[in-house]
Amino acid sequence: MVAYEQMIEKVATQVGTDPKTLSAKADAILAQEGAGWEASGKNEEQRKTLALRVAARQLVAEKAKLTRSGATMYEGMFVNVPREKDWAKMAYNKMSKTLKSMPDMAQRLALVGQGALIIYENNHDGTYTRHANPSLLNQQDFAEGTRSDEIKEIPPRHVALDANTSFSLIWDKATTHFANGKPNFKYGSARPLEEPDRSCLFLGRKAGSNDTPTLHSFRYNGNLAKQSWPTFVTGTIGMKPANREGMAYGTKVTAFTADAELSSIFSAPPLMVDENGASGLVADWLGETVMPSLDKCHEHYATLDDKAKWDTTYATVVEVVHIDLVKTVDSS
Repeated sequence: MVAYEQMIEKVATQVGTDPKTLSAKADAILAQEGAGWEASGKNEEQRKTLALRVAARQLVAEKAKLTRSGATMYEGMFVNVPREKDWAKMAYNKMSKTLKSMPDMAQRLALVGQGALIIYENNHDGTYTRHANPSLLNQQDFAEGTRSDEIKEIPPRHVALDANTSFSLIWDKATTHFANGKPNFKYGSARPLEEPDRSCLFLGRKAGSNDTPTLHSFRYNGNLAKQSWPTFVTGTIGMKPANREGMAYGTKVTAFTADAELSSIFSAPPLMVDENGASGLVADWLGETVMPSLDKCHEHYATLDDKAKWDTTYATVVEVVHIDLVKTVDSS
């Protein structure tokens, strides 16, 4: 046992990780592959050594993948994971309401000429009439104008306005090229129907540092924005630091790994309430929206305007009671 523990410490040093992480990885691999190795004649010592080697290789590969992505490992916990905002969906819904308030086609075509959208009319003979801005269609510098063409199909990125009419929002009408000189693929193109975005607050620090945990803004888009991260569960996560201090973005390698032992990086609970009121990092962050009860949260919420209702976060301490309901069957 001593020899194996020494081996873990030696391999962990070579891999650039801590013995606890390496040991947990090896244990998981052994649980998954151990039966097969045993069936092939490997004894316990050989199985544990194999699991340790596989774990080391996987950790090295994961670290290299993280480095290539430009991501950095953070340790701590999420303290605020609000629902995602879908900017594209909101924009399409807003335009749909605007167009429905404009029964006059001339008004709609004015928006087309301004480069706001493309309108498609179903001719019900297998063709459509497309109304679009010609400068955007030709990928030229923007100029107001409208052109109508007959097309055989409409692009997937469209929203039906009624039985005869559909439309697509223009993704970008301002910038034909990126700063590096490459063509802007968004210019004149139909805007995606979904653009999920989620900004979360993570209380922690860069993994392996001795820094005091602080609040970081973690931003996700696409499929990552649809994932609801666990709150007040300690663990590690790979993120790409932004130019602004305290902000980072999700990447293709972003994944949260829970680790209960990381609670030791916090000197006190994130929120404490006693006779003197609320204290802790969450209390410092929220200030006056730390409430003594759910009723007080509701009362304060009722005083907010629509924008504040969307953006305000509350905290209170509650007791959760779990009741198991058992269905009984009368067999008499």
